[in-house]
Amino acid sequence: LPQKNEWADDWVEFFVRNRLGYQVDLIEKEYGDWEVRELWPVVQQKIPSLFAGLEIQPALLHGDLWGGNIGETDKEPVVFDPASFYGHSEFELAIAKIFHGFTDDFYAAYHKKIPKEKGFE
Repeated sequence: LPQKNEWADDWVEFFVRNRLGYQVDLIEKEYGDWEVRELWPVVQQKIPSLFAGLEIQPALLHGDLWGGNIGETDKEPVVFDPASFYGHSEFELAIAKIFHGFTDDFYAAYHKKIPKEKGFE
């Protein structure tokens, strides 16, 4: 799918408009699902509260990080098929979890480098 990566001044705005809102647009266009369009404003208003109190430092993300998009050579790891953008670091982890991407050791090392935000689990 094409990616919508229009600049936003904060993560919530970017996430709502360019990730979730874009998917709502595609659902409506591809499937004619008017109910999604009707419910979207209600959901959209609740999203900022999910991030209340968090200080989000934008990170350069792969955008589609899961086990099928990694490999290795004789010398180093290789990550491919990116859909890069700047966003909340935990976005990557959500994608990886959905597709059963990595081992517990990976997540432990990740959170040693970037600690979990309040409410992560």
